[in-house]
Amino acid sequence: MRSIILLNFITIVYASDIPVIKEVEAIMDPAAFSAVRFVMSAIPFLPFVFRSRDDVQTRNAGMELGFWISLGYLLEALGLLTSDAGRASFISLFTVIVVPLLDGMLGAIIPTRTWFGVLMSALGVAMLECSGSPPNVGDLLNFLSAIFFGIHMLRTEHISRSTKKENFLAILGYELSKFCT
Repeated sequence: MRSIILLNFITIVYASDIPVIKEVEAIMDPAAFSAVRFVMSAIPFLPFVFRSRDDVQTRNAGMELGFWISLGYLLEALGLLTSDAGRASFISLFTVIVVPLLDGMLGAIIPTRTWFGVLMSALGVAMLECSGSPPNVGDLLNFLSAIFFGIHMLRTEHISRSTKKENFLAILGYELSKFCT
């Protein structure tokens, strides 16, 4: 029961991300907001970064993941300047489509039910995107953001397979530190 409650709480927090960013952008510079947001997130992980500063593999993995996630968040913030928060939220769901598509292109065997889910997700996103106001540059930036988030998820999966558990927090620290730069 505790895990279900936690999953629902995390879902609510995740779902509120884009509307909160959209509201904050109305009163604060997006770059300043992102800097504050991720500097505050990186602080707890700095001891792990310092402890693993001589581990080149951990540093490189964290920096790579930080690069992909930085592109995703940067394009999301820029996209929200001209895109509606609701539409941006739906476009961000494209990440769910990107992950199996890229994984399949890289040689993974994707089950048929996953491809069915990809097709249904693509149709749903297309129907939502094609209704209401016409597409704009912000929608394109949010779409590209979803692609970079998908790349980040795939790379995180691949990197985590070859990383010792004690290095996970250091990788996260490098990732957040990269975003702050």
